[in-house]
Amino acid sequence: MSKKSIQLNAEEFNRIFPFFILLDEKLIIIDHGESLEKVVPDCAGKAFESLFDIERPHLEEVNFENIQTICNELLILKTKDKLHLKLRGQWEFLKGENHLLFVGAPWFDSSLQFDESGLLIKDFAPHNPIIDMLHAIRTQEIVNEELKEVLRNLNRKKNNLEVANEEIKAITISLEESNKRYEFVNKATSEAIWDWNILTGEVYYGDGFNKLFGHDVSNLPQNLNIWEQRIHSEDLDPISNEITKALESTNDRWTGEYRYLKANGKYANVVDRGFIIRDDAGHPKRMIGTISDVTLQKEEVHHLKLLESVITNASDGVLITTATPDNSIVYVNEAFTRMTGYSSEEVLGKNPRIFQGPKSDRVALNLMTEAIKSWEPYELTTINYKKNGEEFWLTFSISPVSNDKGIYTHWISIERDVTEKIRANEEIANQKKFTEDILNNIPTDIAVFDPNHNYLFINPYGIKNKEIREWMINKNDFDYTNMKGIDDTLARRRWDIFEEAVETKNTVEWIDEHKTPDGKTNFILRHFYPYFERNRLKFVIGYGIDITERKLIEIKLNEAIVSIKKTNTELEQFAYVASHDLQEPLRMVTSFLSQLEKKYSDKLDDKAKEYIFYAVDGAKRMRQIILDLLEFSRAGKSDDKIKDIDINEIVKEIQFLHHKQIEELNAIITTNNLPIIKGYVTPLRQIFQNLIGNSLKYHRKGIPPEIKITAVETENAWEFSIIDNGIGIESQYFEKIFVIFQRLHNKEDYAGTGIGLALTKKIIENMGGSIWVDSSENTGSSFHFTIPFKQNKTDQDQ
Repeated sequence: MSKKSIQLNAEEFNRIFPFFILLDEKLIIIDHGESLEKVVPDCAGKAFESLFDIERPHLEEVNFENIQTICNELLILKTKDKLHLKLRGQWEFLKGENHLLFVGAPWFDSSLQFDESGLLIKDFAPHNPIIDMLHAIRTQEIVNEELKEVLRNLNRKKNNLEVANEEIKAITISLEESNKRYEFVNKATSEAIWDWNILTGEVYYGDGFNKLFGHDVSNLPQNLNIWEQRIHSEDLDPISNEITKALESTNDRWTGEYRYLKANGKYANVVDRGFIIRDDAGHPKRMIGTISDVTLQKEEVHHLKLLESVITNASDGVLITTATPDNSIVYVNEAFTRMTGYSSEEVLGKNPRIFQGPKSDRVALNLMTEAIKSWEPYELTTINYKKNGEEFWLTFSISPVSNDKGIYTHWISIERDVTEKIRANEEIANQKKFTEDILNNIPTDIAVFDPNHNYLFINPYGIKNKEIREWMINKNDFDYTNMKGIDDTLARRRWDIFEEAVETKNTVEWIDEHKTPDGKTNFILRHFYPYFERNRLKFVIGYGIDITERKLIEIKLNEAIVSIKKTNTELEQFAYVASHDLQEPLRMVTSFLSQLEKKYSDKLDDKAKEYIFYAVDGAKRMRQIILDLLEFSRAGKSDDKIKDIDINEIVKEIQFLHHKQIEELNAIITTNNLPIIKGYVTPLRQIFQNLIGNSLKYHRKGIPPEIKITAVETENAWEFSIIDNGIGIESQYFEKIFVIFQRLHNKEDYAGTGIGLALTKKIIENMGGSIWVDSSENTGSSFHFTIPFKQNKTDQDQ
């Protein structure tokens, strides 16, 4: 496109392109068109960047040294003088001369701007610049055709320039009027109008963007960027793709929905409708459209759908009838059909009386009829009938519905099946009567008090006289003693106990002793139980039970316990003497058998020696059983005094006693957080001795024993666990192993008398604790036992 490339001299080039600019490699203007001189006077020899700004492409910064890279791309320049005239054209980089050539024409936004520039039509080239000017002032298609025709006439009638000028002025006036009409429409419409010049990328935003979305259109950039930035991120790609497809197609219309950001930071739901203007070849060159804010409509639709969903899915039945005399049904929801068994098709057009029957409440229904006549809402509960004839209780309310003119058109009824509720209320009433019958006939005096200790209820067993019982309601014990003229000591005591129960929020128990006329004493066990709701006292229940017979038995039982303790002491002394006396003959038998074997060893055969061995072994085991029995009889009995005991020290003592066995078996004993507890040393030592000894005894052959001892603190006790990896125990023997003389293995494999765990259990239970086991065969056993913080006293301490 250069002067050289199209082989034109300077005069010819200037006549065709009167607004060209030629720059040297330092971006100094070395040549320019004559018409450009009118726009930018004295521009020759001046630096390009001092006179012009590049507006397109839309870059934040433009590097003038690399401007040749934008070769052949549509550019828009803006002069830096007060007029700020824009030039639209293309660059070409002339490699041979190392020059830049800009060829373009002015770009006017309005006819007024054209007038202010001081340019005349003759200052333009006779073809392409005129089209550029008409695009700049937003010509309509018909105006373009008229201008083209004028241009053709100008080419044919150069000597009739004045006529052409007059015609152009008329067209300009028409165009200005058209623009004014467009501006009026823009201001009057409730929609946001936009105009996108696809060729230049410029976008015109109408006043509707301010009215609908609060955006100041005077400060909006004339491009698509700001529009794209305000589309919701989830909608941008789909909308952009839709527009691209519309432009690439042959369609002349496009519609899309998306969310558009308002000035207040909220998104509006909008419908965007665009009209695509194409050139003769079908290429899109312009797109004009309107944006409508449909947020309110969408919300209303959503609200209507929500109401429809609520009515459709409501648990209550909904029935709508006409407001005509026949009150025919026009709508029922699914809940109504489920409730009555009728389908909607079976009831539409019918009167709601089809659901009534013999047991329906006629009085209430007649009152409802009167309410309907007066157009008043009404509510009632009655019996209706389902399709299968089944009765059901129904509560429903009716309300008239009017149109926007205040004329009543329909009745709406909200209905609920309350059969279960009424039956439940009947059941509550029956249950209340049943409860009162029980309370009135139970052989225990029962009373209920309000928070001020006034009686709310007294059963006949509490006060037999009906008149006095009824008189006592809303009165207290002081009123009773005043009425009877008796001492109020009993009333004061009950008042104090009542206050204690309320303050502590716990049941208080005490025993009233009453002397009978014959001199005997009756014992009444009484309780005050306070009942609170949301931390507020609602009432107090008081009841008394005659425990005279039980109290007399208790007295006799205490006397028997004293006698039994005396007998137990005697039995323990007997067991000690018996065990001592039984051991002596056993020692004698063992001794003589040993002497017999020693003296006559050479005369005895193997069978005789075997008999002697079994006899000696049996005597030894009998002696061990006697010793174990003696220990079992004294289990838990100790001369110890309760004191602080470090369980770690107990375990260390037992490890020392078994150190030889531990070394031989390579056993590992670990402890974890063993506490210092208050208790009796000897019984505790026996417990750990037996359980650790069993874990060492019942180990698996070839596997070193691993024993873990732990303790955790519970609410009322220490819970200990002794866990091993031994032979284990089948679950069917978990109870049997704690019974005296119960053995799971023969004496050849494991020595013992079967009394160790029974002894351990007795000691723990005497302390007030418990013991149990978890185990599986060939895996190991876990023995758990509890030692209460407050242990039972031994006989010596009692």
